[in-house]
Amino acid sequence: MFRKLEVLPPFAHDLIVDFIGCIFTSLGLYNFASQSGFLPGGISGVSLIIQHYIPSLSLGVLNLLLNIPLVIFAFFFLGRNFLLRSMRTVVVLSITLDLLAPLIPTYSSNPFLAAVFGGSFVGLGLGIIFSNHSSTGGADLIVMSLKKLRPHLSLGTITMLIDGVIILAGGFVFGNIEAVLNGVVFTFFVTRAMDSYMSGAQAGKLAMIITDHGKGLGREIESKVQRGATLIDATGSYTGNKKEIVMCALSRQQLPKLRQVVTDFDPAALLIVLEYNEVFGTGFQSFVEKH
Repeated sequence: MFRKLEVLPPFAHDLIVDFIGCIFTSLGLYNFASQSGFLPGGISGVSLIIQHYIPSLSLGVLNLLLNIPLVIFAFFFLGRNFLLRSMRTVVVLSITLDLLAPLIPTYSSNPFLAAVFGGSFVGLGLGIIFSNHSSTGGADLIVMSLKKLRPHLSLGTITMLIDGVIILAGGFVFGNIEAVLNGVVFTFFVTRAMDSYMSGAQAGKLAMIITDHGKGLGREIESKVQRGATLIDATGSYTGNKKEIVMCALSRQQLPKLRQVVTDFDPAALLIVLEYNEVFGTGFQSFVEKH
């Protein structure tokens, strides 16, 4: 989504992506959630629960005390560079929350709608931030650490599990069932928006073309679609005739061009299009994650 920004110096690129992600996150948190009385997840929710039993502790002090072990925990799993990137994101998020979000009208008429739209904005913002290998601190450090330990789980799933437990605990403490239900809806849409963005940002199409002219078609694809292709020998099960499969990973935007190239070069070919979520290697994602 932000490939055009890659021409910028790394720090400028990361700062702009952080700013965009933090704007969406701030809209969801300040302009929707904070105005509708949700029981929040994350460190804020834990702080409110503890303060209910120990009123003498301020939320600021609790937030600091709870973040110290999280930072130490995340340091061992995520490394120093990730924590430094997260600190920068936290600063940007604080600025957008305090200076930009208050300039935009808030919504609190319908708590359910606020949960739906607020959760969607927060999920989109977190998806942008996580995709840029950063976090907003707090419980996000736990989310990213658990993702490191359990790579098969999506970030949205981990977020939903953590926030769900905190929201349910807050419901028992405060006895506000409606707030719990809206908090669950909010968390659900955070999860859906986050996973949809992160899978969509890396997803694309995998084309498999069965043809008698594999080499020539492969050259046409490289020339006109600007994507590489792989040739696989194949045999028709019914006819026994030798065929070639041209396999090509490409973006959704490139698919119409590929379809036209195949139609013009070999109208008798069979084009099969599949979805992929991630591709690693030259021209796609690096095998080595940034930290």
